[in-house]
Amino acid sequence: MSKSLDVPLAVKAMFAAALPGVDLQGIDGEDAAPDRIGTNGRVTIEAGDPGKPEIDLCPPTYNYEHQIPFTVEAPPSGDLTGAQVVDAILDLMAAALEADRFLGGLVDYLDASAPPSNDDYVEASLTTSSVSGVIIATYSTPHPL
Repeated sequence: MSKSLDVPLAVKAMFAAALPGVDLQGIDGEDAAPDRIGTNGRVTIEAGDPGKPEIDLCPPTYNYEHQIPFTVEAPPSGDLTGAQVVDAILDLMAAALEADRFLGGLVDYLDASAPPSNDDYVEASLTTSSVSGVIIATYSTPHPL
């Protein structure tokens, strides 16, 4: 596989390990979003776009800042609102990022753009909250393929 697909799949695997019980979907095309979001929430990760690389000429090296979009959705759970459940999921995602900024050596660095604050969460319905953000994977390859 190409690095532009390996990296989002590795991000998905990292979050799958960090978010047991949360429905994790996307990238491989095998996941179809269910009509209902599970009580522990859902995270959807897209393959994203590596964008146009910066190129070093000698030797040829293609440097990417691959943007990997994600969406976190959650209904209220117990005494927590949907937004609080989303926050808890984001905290677990942040801890996973901090624990492995290099995806086991697959990337040069892994970071995330800040999603909107709690006040800006979109209420998809009276019971479900969601927020979107972007994981940014910085890596280099010897070819653009």
